[in-house]
Formats: sequence, C-alpha cells, structure tokens
Amino acid sequence: MDTLTYHIIFIIYAILLIIYGLFPKKSSLGGNSKDFNSDAEEFLISNRSLTGFDSGLTISATKIGGGLIITYSTLFFTYGLSALSMFVGYILGYYVFYRFARRLYDESSKFKYYTISDYFQRHHGIKVGLLISTISVLTMTGWILTNLIAGAKLLEQLTNISYVVNIIGLCFVMLSYLVIGGYRAVVRTDIIQYGSLVAISVVIGLIFFESSISTTEIVVSDLSLKQIILFFILGLLFPMGSADLWQRIYSVKDSNSVIKAINIASVSFITVGLILSFLCYKLMQLDLQIIASDPELGLVLGVAEVLSTIKPALIPFWYIAIISAILSSADTFIFTAASLIVQDMYKRFNDFDAVSKPLQIYYIRVAIVSLSILAIIFSYLFKSVASVTLFFFSLTVIISVLAYFSWYLKIKYSLPYLIAGISGTLSVIIHTSYIKEATTFTAAVAFFVTFVIMLSCIGYTKLCKQKK
Repeated sequence: MDTLTYHIIFIIYAILLIIYGLFPKKSSLGGNSKDFNSDAEEFLISNRSLTGFDSGLTISATKIGGGLIITYSTLFFTYGLSALSMFVGYILGYYVFYRFARRLYDESSKFKYYTISDYFQRHHGIKVGLLISTISVLTMTGWILTNLIAGAKLLEQLTNISYVVNIIGLCFVMLSYLVIGGYRAVVRTDIIQYGSLVAISVVIGLIFFESSISTTEIVVSDLSLKQIILFFILGLLFPMGSADLWQRIYSVKDSNSVIKAINIASVSFITVGLILSFLCYKLMQLDLQIIASDPELGLVLGVAEVLSTIKPALIPFWYIAIISAILSSADTFIFTAASLIVQDMYKRFNDFDAVSKPLQIYYIRVAIVSLSILAIIFSYLFKSVASVTLFFFSLTVIISVLAYFSWYLKIKYSLPYLIAGISGTLSVIIHTSYIKEATTFTAAVAFFVTFVIMLSCIGYTKLCKQKK
C-alpha cells in the first residue's frame, strides 16, 4: 500500500476520533453553562458517574497502550516465554488492588479525592502527598513519551513523514478533544480505541492460528526462573502504583461498579496478553529479519509482513489498532499528569476552594498544552521505547511499595515514606545513569531499595518511640 493511502486513512481516523471525543459535550466548559459545577465535575472526574463497563474498558485501554505493547514484545523477543509471567502478575495485581479499591472508593466518595496523592496526604501528611505527586507526574510524563515515541516511529515507517512531524500530529489530535472535553473525552475515546485494538487483534490472532504458515524450529530462550519471578513481581506491583488507575476508581458511580471494572480489566489483560504473546511467539518461529533489525517495532511490522502474504486487506486495520492503543494511553497520561500538577502541586500552595473550579480547569488546560510541548521536545531527544518505559515503570514500583505499606500494614508515620520514596527514586536515577539505560533490573533495584529502607525506617521509628 502506498504512503498516500496511509496518509488518507490516518487523517480520516484522526478526524473521526476528534469528533467522537467531543460529542456530545461540544463546549461544556466555555463559561456559559447553567450548572457550571456539574460541568466542572464532568471535566475533572466525569461527574463520578462511570459505569463498571466504561471504567473497565478505559482502564484496559490505558494499560494496554502502544508503549506497553512495544516494550512487552521487545522483552518477549529478548527473554522468550518468561515475559508472559508479567501479564500473569498484572492479573493477580489487579485482583489484589480490587480488595483495596473498595475501601478507596468509599474514601474518595466521602472526601472527594481527585488524584492519588489526595489519599496519601490525608493519611500521611502534605509532604508525603507532594512526594507522591512528584513521582506520579514523572511517571505519567514518561508514559506520554513512550507512547508518542512508539507512534511517531511507526508512522515514520509507514508515511515517510519525519519523526518530529508525526509527534506533533499525534499531540494535535489529542489536544483537539482533551482541552475541551477533559476527563470525559478521555473515557469516550478510550472505549472506542480499545474496542478497535481487541477486535483486530482477535481476528489477526485467529488468522495466524489457522493459517498454515511455514515456520522454522521454535526459537525462544530457555525459561529462566529468575526472570519469571522478576517479571511476575513487577507485574504484581504495577497496578497499585498507577495514578491513573486510582483516578478511575474515583470516577465510578458506586462500589459495585468498582468490582465490575476490575473484573473487566483483568479479563482484558488475559485476552490481550495471550494474543500478543502468541503473535510474538509465532513471529519468532518465522525468524523474521525485522525482529533482529528493529525489535521495538518487530511485532507491529512483523505482523504486517505476514499479513501481506495471507490477508493484505487487514494491514491498515492492524496499524489503526496500534495507533489507537497509543493514543488511548497517551491522552490519559497527559490528563492525569496535568491534574496532578494543578490539583496536587499548584493547589497545595494556593487558596483553591470548591467555588474556584473554573480556575482549576483553566490551569489544567494550560498544563495539558505545556505537557504536550514538553513531550514533543523530549520525544525528539529519547527514541528508545523499551528503555524509557522501564525507567518510569521503576518509579511506579516505588509508589506501589509505599501504597502497600499504607494499606496493608497501615503504617502511619510520615518520615519512612519520605525517606524510602526519595531513596527509591535516587536508586533508579543512579542505576540508569551507571549502565546508560533502564532495564528490568532497574525496577528490581527500585523495589529492593524502597522496601528495605521503608522497613528500616519503621523499625527505627518504633525503637525511638519505645525509648521515649
């Protein structure tokens, strides 16, 4: 298929996505609404009215994004079937989070939480809340980068348009509905984007399964127990540290919807995880050159290469599905990061009361545009999806460890959270700087440092109290 055809396909898709993201809320927050507070809640947290179905799909759409797909496939091509244990860990991690989520929902309804740090500030003080905000903003910004890098690299391959222009184009599409529609636009577009990803992935998976494709001897690395355990633990920790997932819990309409959302997200991970793993496994059997030359795009381009010989008509749909996954994650992370910056950082040092929501929304819009500009700049500087993803994945692990101590062990002291959180963050930066890239071991270092220092600080604090 020639590049002009791809140009037309992606332009049409972008226009339809923008229209869908804005409809029916064309300009609900322009200042003339009869019930501005209701419209403001719609922009900030979807009026806390999402059904379990909507919330479950939007959780899935965010977590199974372009950055994850490319990173996971790269890990699979590197470590073989061992990487599958990461998805197993994800699934169990969501069910562990579900037990916490029911209490979190009740708290959020009572105290009107908007961000992850609202919880930490209430339980452990403003300093801990700001630390969680800072780490969360860093991770959200990182996820924005990974998805934009992935999308720009793919579009560059398909359209021959420069990498930077593609990043700008992707940001423009997201800004077109994010700035006006806010959180509700994120949810609406997530649902249609995730639906397209699942539908085309299932179809392609079935085609690969039923087609008599000539394969070589299976080429996967030997299963490593150490890697299996590491991937499993990282997958298990990831949901608890995800700021966007906490926001999804805040936005549902009742506690039953929390249960339904987590169940849908878990089933989605099982389905998509198995399909992606099967496709990666099949491509490794085929021993395609693209995997060796460009492992980050090996899955996406490898599937298209196989489809070109058996079902070429599906190739545009496959690319659209991947771009959908990229946008569905990136728009969520931009909005979540903007909310954290305004509602956690700026708001903490300024007198924002319940009546000042117009100002909050204005600054969130400014933050969305500013983050997009920064994302364009940093996406130009950093082009390795897997390394960037694993760096920010490691920061997410730090939040997760602190959240587990807060929920499960009910540790109330503020100082251990501050020391452990800062130490874990520094360990990630130091390890990445030392080896010149982030790896799965970087995440393991983050977990170990944060966990050990947290335990040490708790022990020391208790000892000091006993002496007194």
